[in-house]
Amino acid sequence: MKAWEKMCTGASRLMEKYAVQTCGYCPEIQVGPKGHRVRNCQAYKHQMRDGQHAWQEVVELFAQAGAPVETHYASMMREDVVIPEEAN
Repeated sequence: MKAWEKMCTGASRLMEKYAVQTCGYCPEIQVGPKGHRVRNCQAYKHQMRDGQHAWQEVVELFAQAGAPVETHYASMMREDVVIPEEAN
């Protein structure tokens, strides 16, 4: 998490200019305006969403990758996409 916070100091300046979205189901990343509506997500159960991506927050992406998420980041996660497991 410390490496992520160090990355955020520089990346936050970039993110003020360019929005970054990640799909909640596949590894696709969208840089720019809110995620596109192209229906090319092929992740598990993509038929239920008609192939549409579920764009989520960057903190959620790191939580899914296994990084421990401190409590002050909890408000940045979209729990309607994926609820990450708490690190013990």
